[in-house]
Amino acid sequence: MANARGSIDASIDDISVRPSSIVLFQPSYIGPKGGEAITSDVKELLVSELESQGHRVVVASDSPETPAQARAIVQDEGADYGIYGTVSRLGDVVSLDFFVVSKATEEKKPFVAFVQGPESKLRNLVKLLALKINQDFSIPYRVAEVQVEGNKRVGTDAILQNIHTEKGSVYDPATIAEDIKSIYKMGYFDDVEVDVQDTPEGKVVTYMVREKPAIRKIIFEGNKEIADDKIKDVLDLKPYTVIKDKSLQENAEKIKALYAEKGYAGTTVTVSVRPVSNQAADVIFEINEGEKVHIKSIKIEGAKAFSQDDLKDIMEVTEKKPWWTPSLRNLIGMVKGNAGVLKWDALERDQGRLTAFYHNHGYVDAKVGQPRVERKGADIYVTIPVHEGERYGVGKVDIEQDFFPDEYKLLSHLEIKNMDYFSQEVLRKDIMTLTNMYADEGFAHCTITPKITKDPEKKVVNITFVVNKGPKVYFNRINITGNTRTRDKVIRRELRVMELKPFSATGLKRSNDRLRRLGYFEDVDITPKPAQDESHMDLDVKVKERPTGTFSIGAGYSSVDKLILMGEISQRNFLGKGQTLSFKGIIGGSTQRFSLSFFEPYFQDTRLSLGVDLYNWQYDYSDYTKDSVGGSLRFGYPLTDNLSFFFGGRIDNTDLSDIDDNASYIIRSSRDIKSTRSLSAGLTYDSRNRYFNPTRGWRSNISMECAGAFLGGDASFVKFRGEVGYYHPIWHFITGHVRIGAGYVVDGPGGDLPVYERFFLGGLDSVRGYKYGDVSPRDPETDERIGGEYMGFMQSELIFPLLKEMGLNGVVFFDMGNVWGKDTDEGFDITDLRKSAGAGVRWLSPMGPLRVEWGYNFDRKPGDDKSNWEFRMGGNF
Repeated sequence: MANARGSIDASIDDISVRPSSIVLFQPSYIGPKGGEAITSDVKELLVSELESQGHRVVVASDSPETPAQARAIVQDEGADYGIYGTVSRLGDVVSLDFFVVSKATEEKKPFVAFVQGPESKLRNLVKLLALKINQDFSIPYRVAEVQVEGNKRVGTDAILQNIHTEKGSVYDPATIAEDIKSIYKMGYFDDVEVDVQDTPEGKVVTYMVREKPAIRKIIFEGNKEIADDKIKDVLDLKPYTVIKDKSLQENAEKIKALYAEKGYAGTTVTVSVRPVSNQAADVIFEINEGEKVHIKSIKIEGAKAFSQDDLKDIMEVTEKKPWWTPSLRNLIGMVKGNAGVLKWDALERDQGRLTAFYHNHGYVDAKVGQPRVERKGADIYVTIPVHEGERYGVGKVDIEQDFFPDEYKLLSHLEIKNMDYFSQEVLRKDIMTLTNMYADEGFAHCTITPKITKDPEKKVVNITFVVNKGPKVYFNRINITGNTRTRDKVIRRELRVMELKPFSATGLKRSNDRLRRLGYFEDVDITPKPAQDESHMDLDVKVKERPTGTFSIGAGYSSVDKLILMGEISQRNFLGKGQTLSFKGIIGGSTQRFSLSFFEPYFQDTRLSLGVDLYNWQYDYSDYTKDSVGGSLRFGYPLTDNLSFFFGGRIDNTDLSDIDDNASYIIRSSRDIKSTRSLSAGLTYDSRNRYFNPTRGWRSNISMECAGAFLGGDASFVKFRGEVGYYHPIWHFITGHVRIGAGYVVDGPGGDLPVYERFFLGGLDSVRGYKYGDVSPRDPETDERIGGEYMGFMQSELIFPLLKEMGLNGVVFFDMGNVWGKDTDEGFDITDLRKSAGAGVRWLSPMGPLRVEWGYNFDRKPGDDKSNWEFRMGGNF
């Protein structure tokens, strides 16, 4: 027999059943004499509980002796179920042992519902008994199992997640019908049927599905002007995926949109499915390309204050011009193939552009109407109506606030008061300026509302900035996530905001810039979030780390060195501490160079930085061999977030050997200069927005190095060097970069200037198109390159993305510079510059930064190459 037991305090509400007709027989009694009345109490309580659940209860006065007898009476009464049983009493304990029989299942054994407990809780015992009985009533109406058949590519779990019928739920045909609709909406099935089987445990519901065929091939017919590959690029259909009707229509619209972008009007696309088997089909897009049309004319109707050309220049939509028209926009449009193409979304944006243009030039009442488009054959004529209105200047500018004591100083930061005519854009900038000023004082929720009143007589706009500063906000917790390798303190020390300190908008921006400038992270996201109240904010600092270890190799070839191999192993975030450790080596036919470097930006957790370099260099020149062993120690200290002071010392022991007897005097005189001991100091300024591929900011430095006998060395000189670099966005994704460098070196007291401390130019870091050392004065007697005391160069380049997702950029450049010497016939002449131009690619590869650049030499001299390839892996750009 099935048995059901449970807690006395269980709730009958846990079971949901359909109302039934029940025959309740008189319970039997087992126990001490005189206690038979408890059976009537149990019967009355049980009737009450069952009727409260919606059941119809018929009370029988007799007790059946067998289940068959009880089932016969139930059938005679036309009821669904019969309930009979025994009430037993032993001391204070009462047992209720009842049976449930069904009219429809003669072969099924009676369901047993048994509860036991103290007589004082008889009402609860009867409630629990009713709960157990209802479990048996619910079985025919409950779902025992849900199955799916016929699915081959779509997972069963995916189907079950889209329906509401589940094991244990009440069987409901309405829910089944909704489930069928939900399965159809998935888009993967041609047919869905349901089979329901009754079992002793309940109903087994089986969803029988027939999957749509998978895509075997995607075929395009009728396309002549646009290739298949170009069309496939805009589709999201892929072979071997299930065909979905909705997706087919959406992709047909994408093809039409592609043709519209290319200037084809009236293009139609019909999609069909051609079965090739029971499980596969080809998708066919039949394309009628329509006629290619262009915008012949754009007219700004009603424009008087500005010329038609001035207004057209700010629009995205353009007229079709002849290819020889001298216009950058026309050239780009010709290359992209969209010159003069009508794009409705772009035309709508142009309405906003024209409106903003007028509002930014004093025409506060200007309105731009709906464009009118007329087609005549292959030509399109666009007319945009404009109502300019009167032009307004700027009248009185005031501010209503209660925080800053000097309102005049506050107003001095606003640009709008210096404008001749009102400008909505300048007004927005001023609102942002004021908002940031208050945010830097901790008022993160500050709102600035401009009250603008027009004076039609004076034709001016009076502006009052109303400040609602809100409560002062403090940072609560700073949460750092995403740093799996970099230690928290490396990130925290770059932040310019602190916990329990006031909110600062400038501090957040500087924090973001400093973290990006480290070069350790692909992405940095700093987001303030509400804390326990409006006067506190938490700060979430989320970073995505990039590889900082570099294994780089390079190769080159020259007539002197033959094959040159270059390699570098470095880690710019050593052990996650923000330290840099690197080893570099160059081996060639005439050179061997090895160096080991270490840099600690926060020495002993102070703001003092420490750098150590060790090197061993050997180079066989045509007239001598140079061997150098040495090292340097340098310190730095930040004066501001962007400006740092550095100082240090260098020790170098150099031996020049194998000097040709006919070598230049400058080379021969350097033979006896064995050691260099120098001190250096300088300033570095770096405001770039990121370490790799910056798009804005400055990077500059100036330094002085002094060597002499007073430091214990043979060489004596004073060297000055300076560089200024600037990055700035030029147009869209194009970044301009200009870098200027200059240097001067002079003999010091008590010693001589060796040839290897003089200036030489050429290569990636100065004048590209020349190998390093090719840009140099020559000895007038031996014609050897001997370096010079003066140098200057300028690099100018445009950087643009080729494959933005891969970090691949292109570059075109123009360089110029030269080195001048006092001991040559040429002398110093600032107008005598060596020039070059070229192009290259830069890739932020998984192994580190890669540069490949080619430059053409415009001022070739005897012994110079016409052009030069340069390759470098490692470093930054």
